[in-house]
Amino acid sequence: MPENPPFASTGSPSAPLKEQRGRAPCRLCEKHFHPSDFVTSTSYTDTVTGKVIEVPLKLRRLKPGTVPSIFPGCPTYLSQDKSAAREGPEEKRARMEAKALQDALQESLITQQEEEQSNAISSLEDLLCHTDKLLVGDFWSKRPVANSIQPFRRSEANYQADLTSVTSLQRGEAFSI
Repeated sequence: MPENPPFASTGSPSAPLKEQRGRAPCRLCEKHFHPSDFVTSTSYTDTVTGKVIEVPLKLRRLKPGTVPSIFPGCPTYLSQDKSAAREGPEEKRARMEAKALQDALQESLITQQEEEQSNAISSLEDLLCHTDKLLVGDFWSKRPVANSIQPFRRSEANYQADLTSVTSLQRGEAFSI
C-alpha cells in the first residue's frame, strides 16, 4: 500500500486488504496492476535535431501515483479499469514541437533532394536548358556562341547601348557587344 500521505488515501479504499496498525506493511505483486501502470522505457528529446531517443529499461517500474486496481476473487467494481491519464501540457508541448521539427526536417530533406535532381546537369543540352531558367542580374550576362555559353561582365555604358539596340533575342542566336 502507498505510504506517502497523498497516495495513502487513494490506495486504501480500492484495496480489499486493510492495513492494520502494528503490522508490517503489506505488498502487492504485479498482478494487481494494469500493464499500462508500468514504465518500460525512458525517452529523451534532442533539442538540436528534435529526434526522440527511446531506451528500454532493464526492470520495469511503476508510474508515480499508481495504485493497485486488479483484485481477483473480489467484486468486479474493485477491479474496473481506471480512466486514461492525460498528458501534461509541458509534455504535450514538447512532444508536438519535436514532431513539428521532425516533419520540417523531413520536408527539408525531400526539398533538397528534389532541388539537387532538378539542378543535375549531365550534358550540354541540360546546361543550355538550365541557363534559360537562370535569372542573372545587371552585373552578369550570358552569351550563347556555337554550342557554348560564355558568361561575361557588362559595363554600364555597354549595357544601356544593348538595351536600346536589342529588342528581342531568339534562343541559340549569337550576339556581340
